[in-house]
Amino acid sequence: MAYQSIAALLLASCAAYGIVFALKRYRDKLGASGKSSRRLRTVEATRLGKTSMLYVVEYNGQELLIAESSQGVQLMMSSPLLLKEESATKDA
Repeated sequence: MAYQSIAALLLASCAAYGIVFALKRYRDKLGASGKSSRRLRTVEATRLGKTSMLYVVEYNGQELLIAESSQGVQLMMSSPLLLKEESATKDA
């Protein structure tokens, strides 16, 4: 009887974890397609060392390059966000 209870609890925990994981994954895909009303989006993140990260963030039509370290967070660079159509015409 005790083994059945433990097995049922373990199965329910795994199912709950799977549901939460699936919801997070589909929410992120929805946000990437532009159907979300979020104004802030992390484009890319790279670990530079043990305690430092570099982020490219999109916010209000700009791309921001942000460095994070044990000393704090610092804005390194910002530039206007180029639309895909604009960058395609620039390359041609």
